[in-house]
Amino acid sequence: MSRDRIAYAATNPHGVQVGQIWEDTDPRGYGPHIQVYALNVVYAEYYQVSRGTSQLAVGEDKRYRNGKPRRIRLDRFKPGSTDSGFQRR
Repeated sequence: MSRDRIAYAATNPHGVQVGQIWEDTDPRGYGPHIQVYALNVVYAEYYQVSRGTSQLAVGEDKRYRNGKPRRIRLDRFKPGSTDSGFQRR
């Protein structure tokens, strides 16, 4: 990843906050809902949740118990977007 992309992601350009639920808007298929668990400089750590709830999705409970959240760059969150990325729910 280039330094420019890291610098842009580090600014949290879309105001991502802990506890928010976002939907993957990838046009290739069914986008999961995710809940932001923690933020660090460039990434949001998250767990996948069931649609319409904040319950962990099937299979995510083991990841949660092991303390291994998934992570995604903050610049991939795009409120109101229908492109590839994540849209706030």
